[in-house]
Amino acid sequence: MKKTFLIFIFLQFSFLLNAVEGGTQFVFPKNIYVGDDVEISYTFRTEINLLFDDFDSESDFSTLKLTSDFSGFNKLSDKCFVKNASITRTGTEYTLLINAVVWKTGTIDFQPFDLVSLIYLSLPEEKFAESRGVFWIDLEPFEVGSIAEKNDVVSFLRHASPILLPGTKFLIILLSVSLVVAVFLLVFFFMHVPAISDFFSRVLLAATMKRNSRIAVRHLRKLLKKSPSFDDREFAAEFQKILRKFLCSHFKEDLSCATTNDLSRKFAKIFLDDVPVEFERFVDIFARTDYIRFAHGKSDSSFVKNAEIDERKNLVDEVVFTIIALGREVSRASVKSQPMEELNGGAL
Repeated sequence: MKKTFLIFIFLQFSFLLNAVEGGTQFVFPKNIYVGDDVEISYTFRTEINLLFDDFDSESDFSTLKLTSDFSGFNKLSDKCFVKNASITRTGTEYTLLINAVVWKTGTIDFQPFDLVSLIYLSLPEEKFAESRGVFWIDLEPFEVGSIAEKNDVVSFLRHASPILLPGTKFLIILLSVSLVVAVFLLVFFFMHVPAISDFFSRVLLAATMKRNSRIAVRHLRKLLKKSPSFDDREFAAEFQKILRKFLCSHFKEDLSCATTNDLSRKFAKIFLDDVPVEFERFVDIFARTDYIRFAHGKSDSSFVKNAEIDERKNLVDEVVFTIIALGREVSRASVKSQPMEELNGGAL
């Protein structure tokens, strides 16, 4: 019995050796360098059904995709990486195809491996065979060359600085300067927020008062143009209305119903009894126009108008001049950082 078993093993081994006799291997490309994709094609003939399926004729064709996670491939993982593999059968002819990426110069030599084990690992479970033989494959080694050696390169160039496009250097400098200026302005702004806020408040107040002055001057000049159509009392009433509206906007208070005495006290309170002559003159003008409005039948209860004096025109010109002067003074005071209370009060 033992003798029979040994004879069977010998015959089987001899059959397997004969099965791979005459195998042909091709490696593409012919000249291989680090980083190349390499295709290894190994063709052989055998009567053994390595794919564990049924075939009847020489024309039968079948293909099996093989796993790349195989010990026979992994042993060379420091030199190459097997991306995929497959085996194709046409009748009794088999072609083993291996695609790999090489990343190390020198000789790539796959150790002999059992093709049956590789196929068995790649088959679905329903096709597992009850018994498995052994079919050894021994691929021929191939060489991986160096591009540097091929081109006779003995030293590498030094690292070059980045190449700048024309105009890029100027743009980088401009952006850098802009960034520095922006940071400086930002820091300056946060350090001087109260002063900056006060400055813009002054500018805004000055612009408002200047606009108020222009409106009052325009209305007074328009009133003077229409002067012939008003009697003295009507002219005095319209004159007071325009001047009161100017004072309301100037002091930000409602003075529309204030009497002449109320205005005098109001000015004294605002200016702490140091009332500028311009506002004292406003009080006198209100007193004169009040007299014209309410002193009916009195000899001097009308505006003087003769060849030498035109009281209506003189009053309008005087008030227009004073209002324009106040507007200019407010603008200068805002630039000189005069206290806001004085700007609101309109001190000259």
